[in-house]
Amino acid sequence: LFQHGIPTLSALRDPPLLVVQWCGGVKVDNPNFTGDVYTDGSVIGGCRRGLERGGWAAIQMNQEGKIIFGTYGPCPDRFPSSLRAELWALLIVLRHAMPPLTVWLDNDSVVKGFRRGRHWCLSSGRPAVDLWTMVWDKVDDLGSEARAAPCWQ
Repeated sequence: LFQHGIPTLSALRDPPLLVVQWCGGVKVDNPNFTGDVYTDGSVIGGCRRGLERGGWAAIQMNQEGKIIFGTYGPCPDRFPSSLRAELWALLIVLRHAMPPLTVWLDNDSVVKGFRRGRHWCLSSGRPAVDLWTMVWDKVDDLGSEARAAPCWQ
């Protein structure tokens, strides 16, 4: 320690604010999700704080099961979690949603959150309240049909 000093962590860099949107291998600028949409989020290296890398993706499929449109990117959080990655994917879809829309996701916490309602998701002490707030606001923007008959799979 006398010769080399106390080791310090390098400064954390801000994550990139990249969102890639593509259709048939071609980048597009104005996406719209409608019909069946599948989302997912992932975090790698979550066991060591500060080394996590998170990302999300969403795709739209046609009736034949072929991908016709997709978007993906990194989580813009300094310390991402699996829940936050899943909510980012959902939020991006809702920002570009055109009803009718069925969102398919595999995160039990997100599904249970929607089943329990806005009040439960936004109560104090819940994780990712900032993202839940944006998600619920986008659900409200979709209109009364989305609120009256949610189909969260």
